Amino acid sequence: MKKLYLPLIMSVFVCFVSMAYAQTGMINVEISGIEDPKGLMSIGLYSDEKGFPDDGKEYKGTDVEVTGQTVVYTFKDVPFGTYAIA
Repeated sequence: MKKLYLPLIMSVFVCFVSMAYAQTGMINVEISGIEDPKGLMSIGLYSDEKGFPDDGKEYKGTDVEVTGQTVVYTFKDVPFGTYAIA
């Protein structure tokens, strides 16, 4: 009987862990048509319109090095919802 408890506990743990990860997603951002491909580009992900598009009010933000006419960045572990990009 004791041998059944460990696999059962592990199965429940795996279910809870997979459910926790299912609550988030990814947002892929692609910015094209960059005329001067050099320097850094700041990308902000906003979850609330009250702070949009003010610097420092974003939910997540990053600086991406611009090396060509297109910049691609992926925001990971983002809760499902509605967002704006600036």
